[in-house]
Amino acid sequence: MGKPATVEVFEILHALRSGAILLERYLYDLRKHRTLKMILGRLWYEHPTLDADDDAALEALDDVGQWVQSIDPESCGSLRSLDILRQTVTHFSSRPKGWLHVVFWPSAVPQEYLDELKEERPAAVVIFIYWCAVLSNAPSTWFMDGWAQTAASHYMGRLRSPFGDLLAWPRSQFRKQKVSLIQDSDILTPQSMYMDLHVSFNAS
Repeated sequence: MGKPATVEVFEILHALRSGAILLERYLYDLRKHRTLKMILGRLWYEHPTLDADDDAALEALDDVGQWVQSIDPESCGSLRSLDILRQTVTHFSSRPKGWLHVVFWPSAVPQEYLDELKEERPAAVVIFIYWCAVLSNAPSTWFMDGWAQTAASHYMGRLRSPFGDLLAWPRSQFRKQKVSLIQDSDILTPQSMYMDLHVSFNAS
């Protein structure tokens, strides 16, 4: 019998956070190489020109921020994580282009937020669904293709209220991808994720 989907979601988040720590160590050496430094600069430091889709994402995140302040103003971890998600969209747009962009949010959120997500506090859950929506816009060949939609679907099903208007933007992103949601039992495991990551990273 497979693990509960919630457990697997946290295993993936832990794997991404761990991967970001390893990446940070490698980047220190890679920046010494002129060509790689230029490539990393384009991926990490140059801000994209935001378009209408990005503006819509930021506007939706503003609405989420107001909602969180009204229902759970003490959720410091969620408020901080929401701010980091806004930074993610502002710096990289709402369409991640590679591993650097994908690991930015999970590596930066505080442990307090992860604790709130484990408790399934509505604010934390809604913010996680928004990150999944951003992640779903990554290139279709990305090693986690389909996982974001599945994880978001799992948490949407666990919300006690529909939050219809609040989740309109994430739902629009999932519909845009035209990807059929896989079953919870098919969520990628950290082991398979690391293998796919190794192949994707070496092939890039």
